[in-house]
Amino acid sequence: MKRISPLLSCLLVAACISWSSVCLGIPRGAYINRANDYYSMGRYGEAIRYYDKALKISPNNVSDYGKAIEINPRDAEAYYNRGLARASAGNPEGAIADYTKASELNPADAETYNNLGNSYARLGQYDKAIRDYTKALKIRPRYAVAYRNRALAYAETGRDKDAVSDYTRVIEINPGSAAAYIGRGDLYGKTGGDEDKAVSDYTKALEINPKDAQTYYKRGRIRSYNGEYDGAASDYHNAVSINPRYTEVYLDLGLLNLQRRKLKEALNNFTRAIEINPQYEMAYNDRGNLYLTEGEYDKAISDYTRALEINPGYALAYNNRGNVRFAKRQYDKAIDDYTRALEINARYAEAYINRGNAYAAEQDLARAVNDYTKAAELDPSNVRAYISRGNAYYKGGQYERAIQDYTKALKLNQSDAPLHFNRGNLYAFTKDYDSAIRDYSEAIRINPGDASSFNNRGNVYVDKGEYDKALKDYTEAIRLDPGNAEAYYNRGHVYYNRGSFKEAAADWRKSIGINPRYEYARICLLLALRKVSKEDYGKELGTFRNYVEGEKSDAWVRTISRYYLGFLKEGQVISEAKKGKDRGKINERLCEAYYYLGEERLWNNDRKGALAFFQKSVETGVSGLNEYVGAQGMIALMKAGKL
Repeated sequence: MKRISPLLSCLLVAACISWSSVCLGIPRGAYINRANDYYSMGRYGEAIRYYDKALKISPNNVSDYGKAIEINPRDAEAYYNRGLARASAGNPEGAIADYTKASELNPADAETYNNLGNSYARLGQYDKAIRDYTKALKIRPRYAVAYRNRALAYAETGRDKDAVSDYTRVIEINPGSAAAYIGRGDLYGKTGGDEDKAVSDYTKALEINPKDAQTYYKRGRIRSYNGEYDGAASDYHNAVSINPRYTEVYLDLGLLNLQRRKLKEALNNFTRAIEINPQYEMAYNDRGNLYLTEGEYDKAISDYTRALEINPGYALAYNNRGNVRFAKRQYDKAIDDYTRALEINARYAEAYINRGNAYAAEQDLARAVNDYTKAAELDPSNVRAYISRGNAYYKGGQYERAIQDYTKALKLNQSDAPLHFNRGNLYAFTKDYDSAIRDYSEAIRINPGDASSFNNRGNVYVDKGEYDKALKDYTEAIRLDPGNAEAYYNRGHVYYNRGSFKEAAADWRKSIGINPRYEYARICLLLALRKVSKEDYGKELGTFRNYVEGEKSDAWVRTISRYYLGFLKEGQVISEAKKGKDRGKINERLCEAYYYLGEERLWNNDRKGALAFFQKSVETGVSGLNEYVGAQGMIALMKAGKL
């Protein structure tokens, strides 16, 4: 009896062998031959019908299966072939019944166990499939097909090492098996850390079959992950040259070109994917992302909306459209999109974070904190959730909670320099200066070119009275970022408080040159020039007057400016400082007001009045302000007889 060759599944490989046809009886053999013919034509239903007839017919015309087997109990071939036909027709349960009978009748047949394993695998019963593949291999130890099938089953059950071992065995038996190299390469790429092995296996598979577009695509994805962008691009181009309508490749090529900042090419790639498949929602989404990064918000919204028309359940597109609306400051619409994404996927942590950011932008900090907390619950390793919640706590004045969240984030990512910087700011604000210095120093260690960390560490050194260290840090900040007006302004205060008025004036001039609207620097320059050159002071006062008259402002600092120009009296300045309900802001304004009033008294030779105002400035306790430190400096200089 001749066994027919089954069609090969893309997942599992069925076995076939040749049997002698002289064993067949007539007409039973005719039915089986007819069944074989129908099977080879793909007419599985008719093949099954003729296999059934073969099983029913015997020389004594017995019509039922049981009697046929009773008369001919070792007729395994018909069961086997009917099992093949049933498997091909999508009836794995029926195939299992037939293969099981065949294996009972002929337990030494490796092919029967292999195909029995295939049927169990199609039902997702991988442990049973592995059992039967193993039986086949005990019968035939060099059975490459069974090794490959068992490798597939091992992979499905997470036994990747066993799967790799089986693929390796296939390659040893049949070095020309491209499928085994591809399967093993897939596993190497999946496990992480073995990407080079994956690339090697895909390369070997391509040497065997250089026209395999999918394997070029797979190798390209691994190379892209490894940062081998040129090699990845070459693989993607090879894939689409073999299959010009391979939309997934165009999509990944577009993402690769985004990483390479080849934006025009990326746009062409996404657009090409859409031309091939106008219903490809992922391509619209990714092109929308490109438009978002380029600030073309309306085009981005159009693409995300099209993606959602194609797939209304596409949570990612709702989230991304929300991001565009957030960028456009359309916070209500952004919240609506994030909410829709969460209705589709209630475990979408990033959507919770993004919606939290929109709530925070609308100053609804309670809802923002709730969303960040939900994101952290869903994904406890999400650094962004802790940072965002920390930022919200900071905005709400809950500094200790903010520090706790930044600390949680840093446990997950110790090398995050901006996070060390932010926590350093909070430590400085809460007057934990040593902790602040440690964080700024760590931020500098991670990123030695960060001028802001040097500047802020300098501020803390000032608060600690370590002025030489502060000067060194401000100077380094200026070296790293010559356009840093804040660093010049801060260094000017250190010079001024030490009595180096000329150097202070030079720094404040530089600060104004960088930022002409830096009004505090303009006021401070006047103070320094009073002590350096009355002539220069007179000239600068005219410049200052022109600036104030030409630059409208309702900021608090304008109150100080108008006082120095003679438009306000001391009592009016203090009254302005005391306006409002925020006690913290009032104290900050009073600290500044008393300092600048003291400077004016000193200019008018009222040393006693100046000293009283400087003392009041210090008594506010707002140690984070330059004016607080300035008042301390003026008191020290006056007591030392240097003023």
